[in-house]
Amino acid sequence: DECYFPGSEIDKIELDRLTRSRFQCNLCGNKIDLFLTIIQKIYYEVKFNMKMPLICCSCYESLQKKKFERIIDNIKEAYFEVDMEGKFTFMNNSFTQMTGYSSNELMSKDYAQLMDDMNKKKVFEIFNSVYNSGLPQENFQFEFINKTNTKVMVETSVYLNNDISGKKIGFYGISKDITQRFNLENKLKQSEEKYRHLFENSPYAIWIMDLNGIVIDCNSSTDMIIPKHKRKDLIGKNFVEILGLLDRPEYYIPFLKSKFKSFLRDEPMKPLELRMNNSEGSETWM
Repeated sequence: DECYFPGSEIDKIELDRLTRSRFQCNLCGNKIDLFLTIIQKIYYEVKFNMKMPLICCSCYESLQKKKFERIIDNIKEAYFEVDMEGKFTFMNNSFTQMTGYSSNELMSKDYAQLMDDMNKKKVFEIFNSVYNSGLPQENFQFEFINKTNTKVMVETSVYLNNDISGKKIGFYGISKDITQRFNLENKLKQSEEKYRHLFENSPYAIWIMDLNGIVIDCNSSTDMIIPKHKRKDLIGKNFVEILGLLDRPEYYIPFLKSKFKSFLRDEPMKPLELRMNNSEGSETWM
């Protein structure tokens, strides 16, 4: 831009740069050898009145790294970097807290040393997929063993790490400890399986309905009440429709609709004894 850099001034800058007598890094004192860095500094000072420090490329990269590490250390998620062999090269405070190892201890390990064979194979396949495709693998779960020999379940996203030339140099990722959630989900699953077993094998006919009276589920003992209809045909129907299939619906429908409304009002409901005729025509009490 001739308005700010006449040819004579550029020649002077270039001469000073070549003789290494004028421009020095404000941090380390080394001479600046990159002509564009000098031009950018002077341009911003003249055009925008911005006093920018003159910093060499090495110091700039160091500052960027320190800034990055400061940000990473303040996030709650566990952040880590590994090289192409799976050895840890960097991790934040959250990662060391999650594993129980210090950063120095982790620097001498690779990720596989924290896992059993099954999880080691699973994570290797994930990393291999990221390496071959270049695409991240997000929110996959695996288990590792921390320093106290306790199993920790984590949810992790892994990304390919490239240098400035685009060369693959390793991987970086973010992990979150989901052990508590995982254990609760397992307990809930076990509880549901136990409930399902009791539900299916109960000698009592059990119907589960929503607040609109729609049957969500019923067990096999329902067949004793309505043997001519399969229970899969009853699911999704309103209980009033099902009562219409029973003996004396003109009596049961108004009576049970009234009881259902009382139930929705949180009024106490005593056990009911009902007389019906089964499929063979004989009298049955329920």
